[in-house]
Amino acid sequence: MRNNTNKEKGIVHLVLFLMFFLVVQGYAQTNKAEIIMNQYAKSLGVHKEYQVTISYNIYKGFDSNTPHDRVSGVLYKYQENTYSNLGEAEIISTNSNYIKINHKEKAILLTKPLTNASQYDINLVELYKYLNVRLVKETGSFFRLEFTPKGITQLPFSSLVIDLDKKTYLIKRQLLKYFNKMNFSKDFQNPVYDNYMLEIVYKGYRMSNFSISRSAFDIRSYIKDIKEKKVVAPKFKGYELVKI
Repeated sequence: MRNNTNKEKGIVHLVLFLMFFLVVQGYAQTNKAEIIMNQYAKSLGVHKEYQVTISYNIYKGFDSNTPHDRVSGVLYKYQENTYSNLGEAEIISTNSNYIKINHKEKAILLTKPLTNASQYDINLVELYKYLNVRLVKETGSFFRLEFTPKGITQLPFSSLVIDLDKKTYLIKRQLLKYFNKMNFSKDFQNPVYDNYMLEIVYKGYRMSNFSISRSAFDIRSYIKDIKEKKVVAPKFKGYELVKI
């Protein structure tokens, strides 16, 4: 009887030790994640201008490893301005305007600046106020952080995973799992809705010798004022201008 009692005590002590270890380990990972986020915030003051190649991948479901759809392009950032050329679309986001050019539809959307207009230029510092963060992986070259909403949220995703370069703290990859579902069917009469993930991979950062000039942020490159009326620039002749 005494041996059984000692065994039971030993098991209880082991369970309590493991629980304590897991709690301490979880706290350490969270604390380290906060330190990494502080370093990331500091890096934003250094990396004010860069150009990077991006790959935009959509996955059907949360367990798929094969992209259902993939588009690649380029992102150019200068201070608070971003320009992207991705597939059939160009997006120019500045403090003054938001322009989206759809080359397939031959249309240009012009509106006021949008908050977080670009999914691939996500404002982590701002989102950090509304998300829990933990370090889920560390390698010799990057940190992997997972962000999840704090309680009820209006954010469209249930989790966000970010890979940060260990040396520069620039984003190497981000993966978003969305709450809503997407129609993966090409037959609109027979829709197939499923959960989806968006993965964005960043490669080949350039901090100088950009292939895209700062004129990309000049609205006059896209839209002209003629007799107090806005019209598309000559190179976009035939495009429809939509103002919101």
